Amino acid sequence: MTDATQNYSSQVLEHLTTAVLALDAGLRVQFMNPAAEEMFGLSAKQAGGHPLSRLFLNSTDLETIAGRVLETQTAVAGRDLELVPREMPTQPLGVDCSASIFQTQEQPDGVMLEFQDTTRLRRISKEADLMQQHGISRKIIRQLAHEIKNPLGGLKGAAQLLQGELLESDLAEYTTVMVREVDRLADLIDRMLGPTRPLDRRPCDLHEVLDHVFQLVAADVPSGVNLVPDFDLSLPPLEMDRDLMTQVFLNLARNGVQALGEEGELVLRTRVLSNFTLGHQRYRMVASIEFQDNGPGVDPSVAETLFYPLVTSRSKGTGLGLSISQELVNRHDGLIEFSSRPGHTVFQVLLPMSTAMDSSDE
Repeated sequence: MTDATQNYSSQVLEHLTTAVLALDAGLRVQFMNPAAEEMFGLSAKQAGGHPLSRLFLNSTDLETIAGRVLETQTAVAGRDLELVPREMPTQPLGVDCSASIFQTQEQPDGVMLEFQDTTRLRRISKEADLMQQHGISRKIIRQLAHEIKNPLGGLKGAAQLLQGELLESDLAEYTTVMVREVDRLADLIDRMLGPTRPLDRRPCDLHEVLDHVFQLVAADVPSGVNLVPDFDLSLPPLEMDRDLMTQVFLNLARNGVQALGEEGELVLRTRVLSNFTLGHQRYRMVASIEFQDNGPGVDPSVAETLFYPLVTSRSKGTGLGLSISQELVNRHDGLIEFSSRPGHTVFQVLLPMSTAMDSSDE
């Protein structure tokens, strides 16, 4: 490759909208285009000469792909990879990666990695799954409530009649147990259904609500747990039902503290997201409220069904908190998402701050 050709190739790579990395035979970064700088959160100067582990917390898959290219001298593709940029550990990326031989006069044996960001598509797909999951679970709950509460009412009435006939008998205590257990089951079903009153949506100072939640949670946290606020104070007031959303935030904060046990850190972060898609609607602005803890992570055995009612990995948990929280956020046209790995779990509440955009607005 002549110097002129090489210079032309470099200019082409610089202007690609896809992220490109060029590695030497030792898998050290030799070139990084502007799209890659933006995607991975660091400059070509910072990355130059460093191994992939300088860029990512989890570089094993990329190292394997690049190694296969060098070994076979053929192109290799990696699909549905998750990368965690070292400079942006809270923003894991979903990518497709194409790897091929990249030769120059200085580097006759190198590898070029080209990345397609699939994060947004994966998130939209995950959102659709969450919303479908929630819709199915709510339908099942309503059907169960109808089927169970009617006979429960009959059981309670019969037990109360029997109780009146057995006032002087030693058997009266058993009817008391029956009435108490029927009431307990009816209360459980009501809690599964969640609050059913209409929303009282008014402009609220989000950070005032979150400060209140922090104060409530701080009263019970172990001494080894650190609560860290990270607020974007530029957020305007949000139209929401203050009491119901306080319940949501309090539940998520307490879940984070319980996940930590006796020590760790819970970060409560607020941000504004622009041109963001929720479900099938696109909004100019969306409020993001994150509850991030460095605990052991969500048990993989319940991760896929975490927002179903009665699903919990805690021995004393009811499995209702997340299901009800998702319902309340859905009623605000929002969504709760989560990502989790050991040492880094984030539950993210997404609430629209504007009306949905139509196609002419985009």
